[in-house]
Amino acid sequence: MRRALALGLALAMLILAGCSAAPAAEQAPTPAPTPTVEPTPRPTPPPPPEINADYAVVMDYDTGETLYAKQADVMAVPASMTKVMTAYLIFEELEAGNLTLDTQVPVSAFCAEISRDAASYPSSVPLEEGSTLSVDTLLRLILLPSASASCVVMAEYISGSEEAFVQRMNETAQRLGMTAEYENSHGAHVHYMTASSQAALVRECIQRFPEMLEYTSCTSVTLEDGRTYENTNQLLPGGDYACEGADGFKTGTIAAAGCCLSATAERDGRRVISVIMHADTEEDRYADSTALLDYGFQVLASRG
Repeated sequence: MRRALALGLALAMLILAGCSAAPAAEQAPTPAPTPTVEPTPRPTPPPPPEINADYAVVMDYDTGETLYAKQADVMAVPASMTKVMTAYLIFEELEAGNLTLDTQVPVSAFCAEISRDAASYPSSVPLEEGSTLSVDTLLRLILLPSASASCVVMAEYISGSEEAFVQRMNETAQRLGMTAEYENSHGAHVHYMTASSQAALVRECIQRFPEMLEYTSCTSVTLEDGRTYENTNQLLPGGDYACEGADGFKTGTIAAAGCCLSATAERDGRRVISVIMHADTEEDRYADSTALLDYGFQVLASRG
């Protein structure tokens, strides 16, 4: 009897213990591993270009950063790239209201004479003494066929003499922080500046007077008498050395300078500026400029 009671009590206790025990916690499911997202690799920065010209630079237009330089701060002969400063001062006069594009500018006897002196003033466009030309036409003659006498016409009209105009060119260069020593308004005769300064001037022109690109991107100019003159910049669309996105700026060629070119191009919303000075040949001028522009865009693309 006692044994039976003991067994019953033991069984009852086991039952109670089982009822009061907390249920085992369910194991939480193991979270799925987060996939690893590899960052998109940026393009590798390109190797520097091989440039044949003695002096060269390529600049990011947006920041002014120099992306490549070869003796870019050494003074050299710019030839007709000089005309960029002359055009810049003409646009300053337009901005100030002292000129309009329709203003008629007279041609002096001296300017008519030098316009026919191709030996001393290359890229000549003959002008008639006593005739008048609009500022718009003179700008096109200066920036497209690189007419040297047309620079002197504007210099005389704005400053009274070419000498006074050149003084303003040098004062403007100093104000802009350029390293340049201008001695004439056209570049047909020797004076000196650096490739870096020329690139900075082109950038200043585009920033302050973007309409200058409307001139430098034109492939030709036709005068009222029917004469047509081609743009000397063959990087432009349709040119012998057309470069993607090229829309300016200015060539220069005399014996002391070799072949020079300030150029700019825009691709995918980005713009770069290149300058080469003292290339040996026409082909080198354009090959070097294209290489610089391509390199500049590749560097910017590599940065994302």
